[in-house]
Amino acid sequence: MVLSPSGLSRDRACIRRVRYVMGTFVEIEVACEHQPQAADAIEAAFSEFRRLEGLLSKFIPDSPVGQVNRFGSGHPVEVPREMFDLTERAVRFSEKTSGAFDITVNPLMELWGTAEMKGILPRDEEMVSTLAKVDTQHLLLSAEDSTIGFKAPGCQIDFGAIGKGYAMDRAVEVLKRYEVTHALVNAGGAISCLDEYPSAIGIRNPLDAEDLLASVTLQNNSVATSASGERFFRIGGDRYSHVIDPRTGNPVHHHLVSATVIADTAELADVFSTAVFVLGLNRGMDLIEATEGLEAVLLRGYSSPFEVHISSGLKETSRTTPTNF
Repeated sequence: MVLSPSGLSRDRACIRRVRYVMGTFVEIEVACEHQPQAADAIEAAFSEFRRLEGLLSKFIPDSPVGQVNRFGSGHPVEVPREMFDLTERAVRFSEKTSGAFDITVNPLMELWGTAEMKGILPRDEEMVSTLAKVDTQHLLLSAEDSTIGFKAPGCQIDFGAIGKGYAMDRAVEVLKRYEVTHALVNAGGAISCLDEYPSAIGIRNPLDAEDLLASVTLQNNSVATSASGERFFRIGGDRYSHVIDPRTGNPVHHHLVSATVIADTAELADVFSTAVFVLGLNRGMDLIEATEGLEAVLLRGYSSPFEVHISSGLKETSRTTPTNF
């Protein structure tokens, strides 16, 4: 994703800060009249990112997620209510997407990470045994006790396809508490816009960052992209998408190279960009058209020029380069 020059900074003084948090570079830009207040707002928003990283990261052993993954197969683990509520929403998203989004995908991520280190593809029996651990139906959730456990030994959770979006939404709420009215939060290419003026966001060619294939307009909403070329496993000289299909256990492999979703919240954009990329062009676009409040731009093909497919709600408003239509 690329922010066009006609975005937030138009005719307004801005403060911009960048921090590395939640495994990516996060940029927060605030248009302001009072720079000290804007700087405080930005630092408070980054503090919220760091707080949620401590809550949701599977890489921190003592985090609530780390505790659930270590001990949840033996007995349910009490977690902060905020994490429990996010887990419940994730289960509903899994149902809505027919399992294309699934926070219990972590055993498969571990399997493919090990395969990359060894340089050998997973064996069939490894895939079968790992898939048996992946399904939100394995979750034991108690709203009364705010606990999370697992019915299936070895089941684990991973908030990687929802946590960043959730953190972006919370960071925007922090900015609002500081009375910020014009801001952009860019977390590794996912963007939230808090602004009374629309900002044009460019969707780039996955093979050429200078080539913008389409643009969408954000105004108090968010956009996120899942793509095949940005992160990948390399095994035996071959590249495999880092996005794993929780239903099959295999890296996603189809003609869809990029799925960009626009939604009212970054959480929704994060979840559904992943789900649509897993589902592919036809089923992914069907999901977008059937879900109120979502729009999408999907790129398909193995090489440039790519086909650009846009959802019905964007067809009258999305600006695209004419060579792609």
